[in-house]
Amino acid sequence: MTTRARTGLVDAATGREIRVVAASGEQFAAAPAARVFWCRVLDGAVVVAVAAAVLFPVLAALGRSSVSGGTAAAVAALVWFAVVFAYGMVSGSVGALGDHAGGFRAVRLDDGSRPGVWRGGWRAVLWSFVPLYAVITVIGIFSGSMAGDWSERYSTRDLRAGIERGMPPVPDPRVAEREARVAARAAARAQRRSG
Repeated sequence: MTTRARTGLVDAATGREIRVVAASGEQFAAAPAARVFWCRVLDGAVVVAVAAAVLFPVLAALGRSSVSGGTAAAVAALVWFAVVFAYGMVSGSVGALGDHAGGFRAVRLDDGSRPGVWRGGWRAVLWSFVPLYAVITVIGIFSGSMAGDWSERYSTRDLRAGIERGMPPVPDPRVAEREARVAARAAARAQRRSG
């Protein structure tokens, strides 16, 4: 499993933490969680629209025959998950509509590549449980611990960040403050011992 190492650097344009691709050492800034959330809502709306466009004619055709309500519900579930899986396959290979609208790309932290067709499809099915995703995302937004993806194996690469436009990352001022406080405490302890 890939762990997220702290770099102590932030993007010069956005101030967001710089992440590193494990295999290549390439640096990038993660897209902000709020932007990723709203773009995933857009993706959800697209999936609902496509599923409805497929499902209504199918259910209308089934309604004319002697099919039970359970069979119609099973067909509806099958159509829903097929559309979600297909949209996830597109998202995993070339990026979803939300990815392009939000200016980010889902990447694997171990090698920097896209999730891939099959993994993208399965991830979409798992993330299609929207209420759970919404709760996790809102918790991530308020805790500041999440930048668009709950998984430690994937992240969202912000294509609008300064590092993507050639701006070098800068030291994180919070890390510098923390180091200054630690140094001040160490100096105060040393002074108390000597004095």
